[in-house]
Amino acid sequence: MSSYNRRKSSRKRSHKKMILICCEGEKTEYNYFESLRKDDNFKKVFSIKVRKGEGGSPDQIVKRAIKHKNKSGVPDEAWCVMDTETFTQGEMRNKLEKSIRKLKKEKFIPCLSNPAFEVWILAHFKRTTKSFFKCDNVIEELNKEWKKTFKKEYDKSDPAIYKNTIDKIKAAIGNAKWIFEESPEHSGKESVLDCNSSTEIYKLIEKLTLQL
Repeated sequence: MSSYNRRKSSRKRSHKKMILICCEGEKTEYNYFESLRKDDNFKKVFSIKVRKGEGGSPDQIVKRAIKHKNKSGVPDEAWCVMDTETFTQGEMRNKLEKSIRKLKKEKFIPCLSNPAFEVWILAHFKRTTKSFFKCDNVIEELNKEWKKTFKKEYDKSDPAIYKNTIDKIKAAIGNAKWIFEESPEHSGKESVLDCNSSTEIYKLIEKLTLQL
């Protein structure tokens, strides 16, 4: 290989795709993706930036995400991780759909969980389309598996959630993908808003793992 080709090859290898992940909250999702960011396997390929949120209405979440994006340079991809918990019906749904359209206009990829992020964690342990009214109900179901595996209750603020579940991540991708795309309950539905329970987190994780 010529010196020119070696330099060209080196430049290709040294470029890391910049991924911006903006979270709705400041603990669970942030801790999970911050741990993923520090994973050596992902660090070799990506420059991942994870930004905390403060909760609030969909519009407030989106506005903060856009501010983070404007401060982060020009990411190759920008994702906004949100729960749908109380925003799937009536006027609240209209507001959420409006916020999602705004995200897409700003070149974000919406990444929704119905009703909560814990649906993604639950997918590490089982494949279920069971409906849940709110996050606490998902955690009740998750704890049936979490207690058996870790001999303690699930804690939303635990910074080790990613580390504790990484060995099950392929199963989680498969389960979450099947639930949203293939299950009899949800197959053919285009929006997570119509699929309780389901999550789009697998789309982000699968996209990252396929490039390792």
